[in-house]
Amino acid sequence: PSEGYFDVIPPLSEQVQLVPFKCFFETDLLRSPVALAVIIFNLFLTVPLGVFLRFLFGFKFGKTMLSGFIFSLLCEITQITGLFFIYPAPYRIFDIDDLILNLVGAMIGFMLYKTKLLRWLEKWL
Repeated sequence: PSEGYFDVIPPLSEQVQLVPFKCFFETDLLRSPVALAVIIFNLFLTVPLGVFLRFLFGFKFGKTMLSGFIFSLLCEITQITGLFFIYPAPYRIFDIDDLILNLVGAMIGFMLYKTKLLRWLEKWL
């Protein structure tokens, strides 16, 4: 961050976004490719997690959902705490939409594994 970035720490209300799906309602996704890309990235970021939790560890639906939630929550906590207090202030916001999209991504990965589409993993690994 640039010099003086942490001189003015925004209030907590500006660092935490707890309204579900706010990004969908307040952004014109068709006119904002960056916002759409962020949503897609958050969704697909955890698809591999869901696949591998099922494939490598044999996690069932509930355990995969809990693990996806915990992983996503840790990512959001990292952002709001300034990398677990390495920085004196948050460098990003805690966004409930990211939490939801990451969780949905992990569950998509879990369901993809259950289809025949990803059964080739068993042959190669």
